[in-house]
Amino acid sequence: MDPSNTEGSDFDNEKIIEGKIEEIARFVLDGDITNDCSSPHNFLTSLEQITLFELEEYVIEGTFPLGILTNMIELKAWELGLEELEQEDCGENQEPYNPLKMDDYKTLLKTPENQKILKRIALNIFRGNITDDNPSYANEYTGLEQLIIYKFLNEHPKSEEQIIIRYIKSVVKSLRGELQGGTKLTGSLEDIFQLGEE
Repeated sequence: MDPSNTEGSDFDNEKIIEGKIEEIARFVLDGDITNDCSSPHNFLTSLEQITLFELEEYVIEGTFPLGILTNMIELKAWELGLEELEQEDCGENQEPYNPLKMDDYKTLLKTPENQKILKRIALNIFRGNITDDNPSYANEYTGLEQLIIYKFLNEHPKSEEQIIIRYIKSVVKSLRGELQGGTKLTGSLEDIFQLGEE
């Protein structure tokens, strides 16, 4: 094997890991992803579940233990918090977040990219990596709900977005039901989205 190729691959992997760490850290900073309640099923907190969801291959390969990755995420969240304080001192303002409506989400979730994400979530529920049994003391959201917020809502959910969280949960749980029934996940999610609306 060409050593230069290995070095390039390692560099790419580091960039992927750094990017995911910062993405997750922003939600930790905002209080949407928490590290306070372990699931009685897999003994992982919501932060650990989401980190495993995003960086599982690196944990399995032994590149980084899960505990090290979550520590790196929490440290990054602290660093981002300091940066935000500096921005506030400089008078920099963030653009307001305008939540999408339910119809917008129904359309958005049917894109090929988001269908893949929904199927991955369903598969991880089936495998026991993502659970809906560990509501956080801080924000009352479970690992599954925090993952939905992280992947689809982008910011702390507004009151009108609670129904969207429930809707997406119903979609991924219907997909999980297909897995439990031994049915191969199909390319189209039309029937599953209809189930989610019932």
